[in-house]
Amino acid sequence: MHSQIKTIFNDFDELRLNRIFQSDQQCMLLIGDTGVGKSHTINHYKKRVLATQNYSRNTMPVLISRISI
Repeated sequence: MHSQIKTIFNDFDELRLNRIFQSDQQCMLLIGDTGVGKSHTINHYKKRVLATQNYSRNTMPVLISRISI
């Protein structure tokens, strides 16, 4: 895995862990040119998390949102 992807995944993991301890939820804005792999990176992370977590119908461990500019 590329070192930049490892860094992004570590940041994602920290955001998910910190949600337990902080009342104000944090988020990350991932930006870049078209075709650089933003969506692929996020979807790969989501699949990785879903494969390793137990969750119920009422909880989803990852929230993904798109904002068009």
